[in-house]
Amino acid sequence: MEPFHILENHGALLRNREFLLVFSLLAITQISRLTSDWFFGGKFHQYTIKELVFQPYQRIFIQQFVSILGVFTFILFQKGEEAAILVIGLRFLTDFTMALARKNEVVWRN
Repeated sequence: MEPFHILENHGALLRNREFLLVFSLLAITQISRLTSDWFFGGKFHQYTIKELVFQPYQRIFIQQFVSILGVFTFILFQKGEEAAILVIGLRFLTDFTMALARKNEVVWRN
């Protein structure tokens, strides 16, 4: 596929059965989590405006760091599997650590 043929590339993705399955599962999971946690769970009462504004930047920094590290792994091993495993593993560890730190007031102070 040509990288600049955006419509054709998206059309090919939408015709792929596995992609549609994964995309549908992700969409259902995210929509159900949004409704249960945010709308019905009242999570919007737990956050301040400052937390909501700066929350994405922490994840963006981690994502960029892990992606750059994944590229170096891909260059070293010449296989995408090792880079993907590294990126997924590091992302999981950082998300898990941030979730634990958020609940622990000693670790997570403003």
